[in-house]
Parts: sequence; C-alpha cells; structure tokens
Amino acid sequence: MKTVIYLDELLLTNFLAAAMLLLCTGLLCARQCSGLRLLAGSAAAAASSLGILLPELPGAAAVLCKAFTCGAVVAAAYGVPGLRGFVRLCAWYLLLNLLLCGAAVLRDPDGAAVRCTGAECPAQLLRNMIHFASRDAMDIDGVGPAVLQQLIESGLVSNPADLYDLRAEQLEGLDRMGKKSAQNAVDAIARSKENDLWRLIFALGIRQVGAKAAKILATHFGSMDGLCRATAEELTEIDDVGAVTADYITHWMQSDQAADLLARLQKAGVNMECHQELVDRRFAGMTFVLTGALTRFTREEAGEMIELRGGKVSSSVSKKTTYVVAGENAGSKLKKAGELGVSVLSEEEFLALL
Repeated sequence: MKTVIYLDELLLTNFLAAAMLLLCTGLLCARQCSGLRLLAGSAAAAASSLGILLPELPGAAAVLCKAFTCGAVVAAAYGVPGLRGFVRLCAWYLLLNLLLCGAAVLRDPDGAAVRCTGAECPAQLLRNMIHFASRDAMDIDGVGPAVLQQLIESGLVSNPADLYDLRAEQLEGLDRMGKKSAQNAVDAIARSKENDLWRLIFALGIRQVGAKAAKILATHFGSMDGLCRATAEELTEIDDVGAVTADYITHWMQSDQAADLLARLQKAGVNMECHQELVDRRFAGMTFVLTGALTRFTREEAGEMIELRGGKVSSSVSKKTTYVVAGENAGSKLKKAGELGVSVLSEEEFLALL
C-alpha cells in the first residue's frame, strides 16, 4: 500500500518547513527537468516511486503542484540546507496551494499553523474521505482506508459526494473486493443516507466541530439549511460554541466548495434534517460524567439518553459536574468526584432519574 503524504500536515505546520520544502523543489526540478513537459513527467514518476498519492489536475497547475509535492517529500525525508529567499518561497507556497485547491489559506488564531480551508481540497482528500466514512461519522461499513485509497487512485472518487454514485461493479475491480463485498459496501453507502443530521455535520470535518458539538448544532438548528444560514453571533449563543469555533463554522459554510459539496450530497439523497427530538428537558443545565463498566447499556447509549433529555456528557470531572454515574471498576474519576464533592449515582439510581 502507498504511503500518502498529507500536504496540509506536512507543509502547513509552519512557514519554515514550507520554505525548506520549496527550496528543495526548485533544486529537484533544476536537476531533473529541462522543460514543463519533462517537469510533469519526471515529477509524476518520482512521486510514484516515493509512494505519493497526487491529485489529477489539468495544465500548469498539475505541473507545478506535482513538482512541488515531489520536492516536499524529498525535503521531508533528507532535509535541505539553506533558507535563502524565505519570504519569496513562502509566497510561492501559498500560490501553489491556491493552484492546487483554490480555497483560502488561513493562519490559526494561535499563530502556530497555516491551513487550507477548502471543503474539497485535493491535498487532504484521502484523510477527509476516511473521516467521512468512519464509524463515528457516516459509519459506512466496508469502505475503509484501503478501499478509499484505491477509489481515489482510480479516479472514481474525488469528493465525498462521489461515494453515492458508486455501483457495485465499479468496486469489484478493486483489490480484495469480491462481488459480495462490493455489494455490501454499496448497500452500506446507501444506508448512510438515512443517518441523522449530526453524523453528517461531524463527517464534514469542520475544524473544532467534534461529534458532541455536531449533536448540539443539529438539535439547535434542526436542518443543514438552518446551520448554513446561521451567523457567528447566533452560533456563539449556543452552549459549548465559542467565537473561534463559530468563525470556523461560518467560514466553512460560506465557501463555494462547501456549497458545492452540500448541494451534491443533498441531490444524492443524504438526509439534511435532524430527526432526533428531545424526550424532555429534565436534565437541562446538568452535566454528567460516565465512568466504570455499565452493565445495562454502553456509555454511548447512556450518553444518548442524557442528551435526549437536555443534559450534557463530559469526559472529565470538575466543579461544574452535576452527577458522576459510576459503574463497576470505576477509577480516578470516581475518586475526583469524592474530592470535589460531586454527587455519585449508581447505575440503578441513574435509571431511576430516567
């Protein structure tokens, strides 16, 4: 299996790394290529030998981006001396990202990293696809990293929405994918269309929007359309959604790539509505922590029961914790609850509250 180099992780971490990688690209191109045509061929061959998955792009963008990628890998593997023309190289780096993706490149609020904001960024495609299909997101069984990598390399998938156009016969030609497993994968993709809205929101990979935040957003807005129209001010009025997260959400939703992706998913029949209604709000304003082994249900099931009644589930105990639900072999969380004076419930006592 090829080792895929993620450009966003490898190159966007800091400008110093970007400068060194671009310098190496120039050296590589100067030594191996005498023209644009040779540049494209040599870069593609070098990428293949190094096990790099490159996006297929037309024209000059492909030439520049493929050469840039090869240089980046060589630099990462062997290191490149010299930082001459640092500022100019950083500018070229940002330009090449625009050629590759077309979306804006923004610095994190803490100034530690620069990231591409594209919802359909080719350099992040495999990682985004793996996240989209993962168990905690759209939960598409039988479509794991190895299958997704083959789908991307074969040109069958260049966007999460492409999954919903796949046919079983297209998958049968993949490695270790027989007729039955191909049909099972297509069936799993079809079933994912019925997932509740929060799974889709989480699957989109919006920065700082995890499964917990996705559930809160889905319940609050009720539909993807409602979330798309939400302003930063409206988002920050929701518990657990801060100003930084609100900015990430609004910026993502307002991008052309996001609009295209959501339109294609909706056309494919993916559910855009929240079907998970609250049972009641008896736990409103309460925070629960689950610890130990529960015997009557899993922690995930218990957490869902709490959320359906307006409560929140946290992974750590603090003074703001309302209850700690302790199962068998509860450990440090139970001890901390005692130190902070937080009420502890047995499994039976928790059930009585339901």
